[in-house]
Amino acid sequence: MMKTITLLVALLLASIATPASAANEAKIIFWYPGEAGNTAEAQPLIDLFCDTINAQIKPFSVSGKYFNSVAGGLEFIWKEHPQLAIISHPALVQEGAKLGKYETILATLPEPSGKPLEQYSLVGATPTLQDGAEIVTSEPLSENFIREYLFPNLPKKISLRSSSQILLELQRIGSGKKKGYAILTPSEAFSLKRIPSAWSKSIKFISHSKEVPSASLVSFDNSWKGIAQLKAVLLRLSSNPANSELLGELRLKGFAER
Repeated sequence: MMKTITLLVALLLASIATPASAANEAKIIFWYPGEAGNTAEAQPLIDLFCDTINAQIKPFSVSGKYFNSVAGGLEFIWKEHPQLAIISHPALVQEGAKLGKYETILATLPEPSGKPLEQYSLVGATPTLQDGAEIVTSEPLSENFIREYLFPNLPKKISLRSSSQILLELQRIGSGKKKGYAILTPSEAFSLKRIPSAWSKSIKFISHSKEVPSASLVSFDNSWKGIAQLKAVLLRLSSNPANSELLGELRLKGFAER
């Protein structure tokens, strides 16, 4: 009889503890369509980020995945229902209507500027764009997004496409093998300036875009109780020199209030 009672008590405690433990856990997606790498390659870095955060937000914890495609990110959000996301601004604007309700929590401070606002660069071998000019991007940017948020004064007719090989595209443009232009992210523009080659010197920076927000940390589920602790940890992450290598791998200088 006593064994039966003991077993029932143990089962009751287990049934109570499991939901409480699960309620402390949160999933986070790092969603940057068009960025380098893939989910598998990025996982060790994402795990390291989460482990660093988890050590400071107990009893709460986060686990994450990285996606660099629109379809992959949307599928993860729809199927896995993450509580949190770090999403590039273009993805947030262009796909936001498909995400349901969300609340912006923090801004990322990306390299190289370390600011919550970014500017894209329009580059090419010639300084003037003609009607029908081809423009290549690494991010899947729609023409509406480009005209509204980045470059409102482009020619009326442009040919737009995205490429996962933006460096190769720039090399072809700079060497004269291909006519066209490119819209570069801040990190791509920074990298281009540091390439010591003849073709890179042939590429001109034609104009810089309007300032747009950097990637944002958003919450899809305000019922997760770890938000306040996570926010506090992220805001002070850059103040600890031990985190500089991790942030550098993430190409971030930290987080800030949005």
